[in-house]
Amino acid sequence: MKVFALVGVILLLANPCFALFSEVDSLSRGRIQKIQVSPTQDNLLFAASASILFSSENKGKSWHEVFFARGEEIVNFIFDKTADNRIFVATQSAVYALSSRNKARIIFKLPPELIARCISQREGAIYLGTSEGLYVRRQDSSGWKRLAAAFDAEAVLDMDFTPRGMYVVSSGGVYFSSDRKNFSRKFILGMVSEEEDEEEIEPVKRVIKADIFDGDILYLGTGRGLFISSDAGDSWRKADIPIVENASIREIRQAGHTPGVIYLATERGLFSVDLKRKESSELFQGLYTRDISSLDFDSQGTLFVATPRGLFKKDNNTGLAAVCALEGILAGIPSIQQVQEAALAWNEVHPEKIKEWRNRLKLKGLFPRLSLNYSKKVWGTAGTGTYDGKAFVGPRDWNMGLTWDLGDILWHSSHTSIDVRSRLNTQLRNNVLDDVSGLYFAWIRQRLDLENIAADDPEGRLKSKLRLSELAAGLDAYTGGFFSRMIPH
Repeated sequence: MKVFALVGVILLLANPCFALFSEVDSLSRGRIQKIQVSPTQDNLLFAASASILFSSENKGKSWHEVFFARGEEIVNFIFDKTADNRIFVATQSAVYALSSRNKARIIFKLPPELIARCISQREGAIYLGTSEGLYVRRQDSSGWKRLAAAFDAEAVLDMDFTPRGMYVVSSGGVYFSSDRKNFSRKFILGMVSEEEDEEEIEPVKRVIKADIFDGDILYLGTGRGLFISSDAGDSWRKADIPIVENASIREIRQAGHTPGVIYLATERGLFSVDLKRKESSELFQGLYTRDISSLDFDSQGTLFVATPRGLFKKDNNTGLAAVCALEGILAGIPSIQQVQEAALAWNEVHPEKIKEWRNRLKLKGLFPRLSLNYSKKVWGTAGTGTYDGKAFVGPRDWNMGLTWDLGDILWHSSHTSIDVRSRLNTQLRNNVLDDVSGLYFAWIRQRLDLENIAADDPEGRLKSKLRLSELAAGLDAYTGGFFSRMIPH
């Protein structure tokens, strides 16, 4: 984490046009699993946590709750392409239509043995992928019909459409249909259990995305990396992306102005991949975590990212002024290394502590065990015929013993105890460094935000200063007040 933080600062200062992610404050501390921008209105956003759907009509400045899935999770939601300001929400057991007045009505209740996995729409027809097969409600019908397809017994995980037809990715492979009725398998994938096993950290996740500039190019995200097809799915190849490698891909997106570039949301970070140049980079400046759940772009290129630690955004217009302000802030505060060292010392988890224990244990073998004894003899003449009974004490004996076990220099039984303590100390140290680094860069971002709040907005400046104080208090708790003592007041 220490190296990660240092690299982040270097990249920020080296690239004067690099944009920072910033928190969407009203959703900054919630676990956000999905974010989508309206395809027709940049100001309209929807974000979902596990069971709550939020809506914003001012590009994320304020949010309000519009739907709650009682007792279950929200699987996904989509914008209705046939009606403005209406979305369809798929929970684990049902599909709801949510109107512009935020009134939800159920339009499909799944059979009890099925679980919804994904939802999509094409030419008015709504498609619902489930744990066993695919259901559809066509535009001219109010009822739902299960499609008899080759993947009936498989979980339908995602789908996408091109002018050629419909692509479906299931737990067993990738399927294609030109008429959205009859499907044939294009790519075989091994069957994966929905239950967690020794290798899977979460249920199987696969996503498919058609290139928005060339419908013959398809991207398939799996739990073991990215696959690409350049011939409409007839053949596939594993993408060789060094920094992405075999990461579990949760979502694939493209910006409307950059052909050949895709963005990947993974559990290892957010990645930008230029397929033409065969270059890739991780986007992390300003994010609290590398665990990325979802992402989306608006028409102006603003990138929104959903994470377990809140919602973040990155504008396209962050430039030299922001970086110059950043340089000024960094010049007046202790470096991340200084703050981390203070936190390690204050919490007594510095690596030197274990090293000192081991050195002392080696010296222990050089010192002997000292034993000191004292004894005395008590005797008398009682019972003899010469004298009356008398008692005498002595002689008094002192003795001292020294013993060495030189084998302790090479190995001591306490080494095992130190090894256990070392592992626990390492875990605690990593947790402290992660928390401190997150708070440190959050303080910098908040300080940058304060620079951009107009003087005639006292309420906004007050809220920003309170947030700064909150973050500084968190850093002081980890460093024993070091951070506040070092920053200018």
